[in-house]
Amino acid sequence: MNRPTQDVEAFEFRMHDPVTDEWFHYRESSWEAFERILLSVSQHRGHPMELWALSVYDSDPMEPETPWMEEGRFLYPWKRIARVEHSGIDWQPSMNGADEPVSLGAAKKRRVKPTQMKLAKAERIAKEVEEWLAPYSDFIMVVGSVRRQAPVVGDIEFVILPRDLEELLGIVSEEGFHGGERKQMGVIDKMPIELYIAHERNELGGLVFHATGDFQWNIAMRSIAQRRGLKLNQYGIWRGEKAVLQSEDEKDFFKFLRVRYHEPEERSLARRVKPKKKVKMAGDDEWGQVWSEEE
Repeated sequence: MNRPTQDVEAFEFRMHDPVTDEWFHYRESSWEAFERILLSVSQHRGHPMELWALSVYDSDPMEPETPWMEEGRFLYPWKRIARVEHSGIDWQPSMNGADEPVSLGAAKKRRVKPTQMKLAKAERIAKEVEEWLAPYSDFIMVVGSVRRQAPVVGDIEFVILPRDLEELLGIVSEEGFHGGERKQMGVIDKMPIELYIAHERNELGGLVFHATGDFQWNIAMRSIAQRRGLKLNQYGIWRGEKAVLQSEDEKDFFKFLRVRYHEPEERSLARRVKPKKKVKMAGDDEWGQVWSEEE
């Protein structure tokens, strides 16, 4: 296979599900390890997955969002480098959709390190943002790594139900935020801020459940739903196109999945679970045995 020749450790990676448009951070020690996990996750989900890597600066708003900002401009350095095709990996280090391909070698010289901030400072910024947006919201809650009480965080995330969507979008755009009606991104005090926007009150529970994370937790919970013929996403639990659970309260999702309630700080699984010889996806049988009340 035509794998990249550069050292894996020189890059940051995201795995992308092109069907659900979900993004997951991954770190492996070799290109061969990425091949194994791409194939494993593709088989687990039933459709091909993609691998993206940190590449060059790019101001194209169609690229996946980045949590970094430099000299007043947003950076979009993520480029797709591999995807599963016919049970194999198609490595295309220059596959980025640009007219002129850009190799991973350029990224090694121009990579941008993510923002890192201690929890206490992030919580102060989160409180300021919450106070700023509260008058325009019927509901607002900090989620993500801040809610999980991670000692170091890379961004601050909120779930918000606006009183008036257009008014909220106008308010945040004045502060340089960008995005759409479901997600807005900006930077305050050098810290990336992400707003996940509910349109109806019954979307709040699913958004809080999903946005609290972490990504391994979300994969495990989706796997439990999938084993029952259901689909779990940030807006609810579905059987086909029909919603079988939407709720204001994330605890209803634990009850429905028959998983005991976990406090947010218990959900940082990526930091404490280290796969060794065999790559296993969260949500495999061993995970269900740990969390599911019925198993």
